[in-house]
Amino acid sequence: MAKCPVCETEYTPNEVETCSVCGYDLTPYPPIIGGIPSGFLEKEKKRIAAAKRVWQLSQSQVESAQLMVSKVQSQLDEMTRKIEGFTQSQSQLESLVKAIASSQLQSQSQLESQIEAIASSQLRSLPRLESQIKAIASSQLQSQSRLESQIKAIASQSRSQLESLVKAIASQLQSQNEAIASQLQSQNEAIASQLQSQNKAIASSQLQSQSQLESQIEAIASQLQSQNEAIASQLQSITEAVADTPIVSSSSKNPSRIFKMM
Repeated sequence: MAKCPVCETEYTPNEVETCSVCGYDLTPYPPIIGGIPSGFLEKEKKRIAAAKRVWQLSQSQVESAQLMVSKVQSQLDEMTRKIEGFTQSQSQLESLVKAIASSQLQSQSQLESQIEAIASSQLRSLPRLESQIKAIASSQLQSQSRLESQIKAIASQSRSQLESLVKAIASQLQSQNEAIASQLQSQNEAIASQLQSQNKAIASSQLQSQSQLESQIEAIASQLQSQNEAIASQLQSITEAVADTPIVSSSSKNPSRIFKMM
């Protein structure tokens, strides 16, 4: 047994001409003297490789298509089951609706009978009910009058108690206000005393600073006076030296000698 070079399907040589799976030509090469040329064999290998790639690609596409068909078939089967279940549920629902409608008809007839019986009973018990209502109304009037009297008494008591409570609260508030006013006065006096002490301390400090400043000013004035006296003495000495120096004609031409002498 040999295998197809493209799809590797087994076949019997010299019995088939093409592969039954991929359709590839399986006829043997004719006998050639000296053997088949290498160039032809190379081309044949490339042609077989290309055919094999095409076969593999087609197989992958076929597998994908089969997978899609399988998915679609499973979806169809699921839809079929759902439709069958829906049909069965619909038939059950129709039967249930019919049963409910029949039950409602029976219940309605029973209810009508009960309503008629209740109406007849109410008509018979109406006079007795009216007498009971009158008795209840009379009892309520008596209870209302008693309640009004009790409310008036409670209101009178509550008013006197409220007035006493208001007076007590007013007295407490007055006492608290007086205590607060006393505390505020004490605090104000303490603050005023502190401020007065601080003002005295600030005034004393200012006086000390002023005396120190006056002392510094006097010292500076004394230093300036001493410096002025020294400068005046130097000027006087220079003036006397210039006055004692003999004046010659050449000195007018060379004034630098005067400064050298000085």
